[in-house]
Amino acid sequence: MANSAGGIIIYGINEYNDNDRKHLPEKISPIKRQNFSKERIEQIINGNIMPKIDGLLIHPIELEYIDEVVYVIEIPQSHTAHQNTKDKRYYKRQNFEAVAMLDYEVRDVMNRATYPQLTLEFEFITEQKNKLEGHE
Repeated sequence: MANSAGGIIIYGINEYNDNDRKHLPEKISPIKRQNFSKERIEQIINGNIMPKIDGLLIHPIELEYIDEVVYVIEIPQSHTAHQNTKDKRYYKRQNFEAVAMLDYEVRDVMNRATYPQLTLEFEFITEQKNKLEGHE
């Protein structure tokens, strides 16, 4: 996701299994904080990509019981490409799947900081001819 536009993952939500509602949230599936901590999630993420993602935020959302949470993980868009350390590939998020990046896509991501995105703002001002000549 950092190689694409960034995004949010909610860990602790079950999705429907049927094809008509695939990828839609069905219900909350609490995570036991003592079994799977915020720090462990961060270690798994940082241990599987290189370089680590700067600005990654993990928010535990407490549920009914204090030891049950849902984790909201904010992944910012990065200014460099991140590589999977297991298979040495670069991936991007495309809709609901992770897709291996092509060479030009990796280069484009690595050049984000070098070539900043520019925006142009302008407005047209029109005046009537009579106002320009001093006539009302």
